[in-house]
Amino acid sequence: MFIIDALINNNDRNESNWGIIINKDTDGKKIAPVYDNGASFYNKSDDNKFKNILEDDFKIKQVFFDSAVSKKINPLKYIMSLENEDCNEALKTIIPKIDLNEIENIFKELPNQYNDIKIISDISKDFYLQMLKYRYEKVLLPAYNNLIK
Repeated sequence: MFIIDALINNNDRNESNWGIIINKDTDGKKIAPVYDNGASFYNKSDDNKFKNILEDDFKIKQVFFDSAVSKKINPLKYIMSLENEDCNEALKTIIPKIDLNEIENIFKELPNQYNDIKIISDISKDFYLQMLKYRYEKVLLPAYNNLIK
């Protein structure tokens, strides 16, 4: 979950934001695969801010890389350090499963509005895709490649 949170900029992962799935028949327990991602994708920003960031290479790096997802660490820098074996194993598992072309197709298929209700703007789609590509291509994939050398 740490790797995906870093990719999607979920800046609200904390000890209260985990779900546990319990099998009542076997009493087996496991962490829910997706849980409380409401603070992802710069959810408090708007199209004007997105446009302003996308027009400035320095701001792109600052927002897409330097911003910390967690209040205590910058997860992208932590992932790149390769200092945590559990994190490295998660990286090895997750990175081969990420298909940026498929993600881009999903965004392209999202309607801008539905029944006169705004869903997502083109600038938001562009911002999110560029953020995902940046984090994947500049951080996650290079870290993964360093692991499998």
